Amino acid sequence: MKWSAKKTLLIIAAAVLLVFMGLYTLFGAFMHTSLDSQPRLGMTQSTSLSLEIPPNTLSEVHASVRMFLQQHPSSTLVSESTTINDRTARAHIEFTVHADRADEVLDSLRSYGRVTSFHHSTRYQSQGTTADPSVVTARLTIAEREGIFAGISRLSIPQLLSILFTSAAALIWFVFAILPWVILGSLIWYGVRLYNKRSAPPKKKG
Repeated sequence: MKWSAKKTLLIIAAAVLLVFMGLYTLFGAFMHTSLDSQPRLGMTQSTSLSLEIPPNTLSEVHASVRMFLQQHPSSTLVSESTTINDRTARAHIEFTVHADRADEVLDSLRSYGRVTSFHHSTRYQSQGTTADPSVVTARLTIAEREGIFAGISRLSIPQLLSILFTSAAALIWFVFAILPWVILGSLIWYGVRLYNKRSAPPKKKG
């Protein structure tokens, strides 16, 4: 039986394919072993949640949230701070919670106010293996909703009188600054009108 050129090419192609598959398998096993021998990158999960609460309730809500996090078995309070200015009052709380209980804890926190923003992210650390993928780092911001008169400042009686006197002085200055020009303009207009009247030819009587 004679071998044709096509059969020879098919055998050569099959042999090359088998060699290639063998080398690929060996290379994959080598890479898998080398990667396993190196430290893996740690995965971190973070969540940020912002709540809006009624005015003048920050202290009460802040204390309730702190007590809830301290008593919950899967959460750990890390840090907290409060910022208060003339218009807003905010509380910032950072805590950690087990990943399998994170949804439960966040749902409980949402009941304290109106959710204005929520963000969850997962990333891999570039150094070491210190990250624990089973722990979620959460940052909670509680902000009081501004009232209707939040932008209105309270004025004392001396301040009110000072504003009135300043306004009256500005009005008097304006009147006396404009009045000479009004008088001058009136005189010019009257003089031009009088000149035109005298220079006009007398009307002929019919």
